This record gives sequence, C-alpha cells and structure tokens, in this order.
Amino acid sequence: MPAITLDLQEGFAGEAVEVRLDGALVWRGEVRTDWSIGLAERVEVEVSPKGGTVGVAVPSRPASIDLVLGPGEAPVLGVSLIGGGLVALGVGIANLATRELALVPLIWAHAVLPGLIALAWLVSPSRARVPAAEPTRS
Repeated sequence: MPAITLDLQEGFAGEAVEVRLDGALVWRGEVRTDWSIGLAERVEVEVSPKGGTVGVAVPSRPASIDLVLGPGEAPVLGVSLIGGGLVALGVGIANLATRELALVPLIWAHAVLPGLIALAWLVSPSRARVPAAEPTRS
C-alpha cells in the first residue's frame, strides 16, 4: 500500500497532534519543533490504493487540515503550525527522490548547475567589460 509521509515542521511547541485516515485515528503524539533542522516529527501513514482523506489536527487549538488523496498518490507533505492554523506544503522533489533514487543526481544537478553556470560567466575572461571612468581633474 502507498504511504503518505507527513513532516510536522515549524511552529510546534509541545502540542498534541492527531493524524486521521478517513476519520479514524492512526497516530497521536506531542511534538516540539527542533529548530536546528526545522522538523518536529515525521509520520508515515499507509493509505489505500484507492486514495482517501488524511486529516491533521491540533486538538488544543482550532487548527486542522484535511488532505484528499487520489488513487495511488503517496506524497511527502510538510505541515507547519503558523499563526494558529495548519499549513500544508507539498514537497514534490523529495517525493520524486523517495520513489526513484536514480533521479537524485539529476535533482542535485538541477539545483546546483544554474549557480555553476553563473559563476563561470562571472569569472570568464572573454566577458565584455565596461572600461573604468577616467578621473576628472578640476
């Protein structure tokens, strides 16, 4: 069965968090964000191949979010507690890398190559240079 990965990230300070799958409680824990890595807890929930609804809630606050998954979807999602509410952000590249490890070098090159090209252009001796202005004497 596919599994959704929920990264409980920023804003948690010891609150109880509940994760539900189609309304049934599948995980509960008290989480606190480790600010050095920006992560409070990683929770994996197995989902039916037909899909389903994954809900994340903080019972001590009016904060909850429901994520509707289609058939075969198993994303990696980051969930943060911001301003009293929960915000979910998809982590598409991490999802791709967790499914196919052979793509990790391609993802790395996609992230690093533009910076290397810019650096090569900046230090290139054949790049057109603007001449320095001559000092004026008064």
